[in-house]
This record gives sequence, structure tokens and C-alpha cells, in this order.
Amino acid sequence: MRNKIVSILIVVLIHNSYAGFNAYGGGPRVTVYQHCGYKGYRVSLSVGSYTTSKLRRLGVRNDDLSSIRVPKGLKVTLYRHDNFEGRSWRVYQDCRCFDQNCDVCNDCVSSIIVKYID
Repeated sequence: MRNKIVSILIVVLIHNSYAGFNAYGGGPRVTVYQHCGYKGYRVSLSVGSYTTSKLRRLGVRNDDLSSIRVPKGLKVTLYRHDNFEGRSWRVYQDCRCFDQNCDVCNDCVSSIIVKYID
């Protein structure tokens, strides 16, 4: 029993050390944060498209994001409005604070597309 507990702890530690990767699918994941400096709530997103309703189901409030971590090999398009409409911003690397550290409107994102870089 003790060996099983130790094995589980090792798996959890390894998983936590790969913050940019999905433990279940093994692929890279973008992490969006509520506040600048990678603070507040956070949600990890795998490659895919996320409307406002899909983001809400994952725990992201509309127009509430302020920073993002983007692992190498991914690109993110952030949209001002739902359904990938309105102004958009492409992000290829971490951004500690929208408006201050990159050209993304703070607290303005309503939909997101995460893709592999071509």
C-alpha cells in the first residue's frame, strides 16, 4: 500500500512540473489568467476553439482575462467578441499583463482559438 501511495505522489509531482502539458492527452496547453502577473483564477486550454459559453463552462468569466502563458509550438488568437468576431490579437508567447506587456486589450477577451504553429 505504501508503494502505491508513493507512486501516486510521484505521478502528481511529475504532472505538476509540466504545467504547459495536458496530463491526459499529452499535448501542450495554453493557460489564461484572471489577473496580471499570472494571478487570480486560471484555466488551461488545449488546441481548439472556445466561444464565450464554452469558456464560461470552463470557469472563465467574459471580459475577465489579463495574462496568458503560451508554450512553444502554439499560437493563440484572442477575440474581443463571442464567436471569434471583432478585434483580434495573436499571441505566440507568455504575456504577463495585457495592455502593459503585449498589445492585447485587458479584460476584453470573449472567445479564443488555440492552434499549433504551422
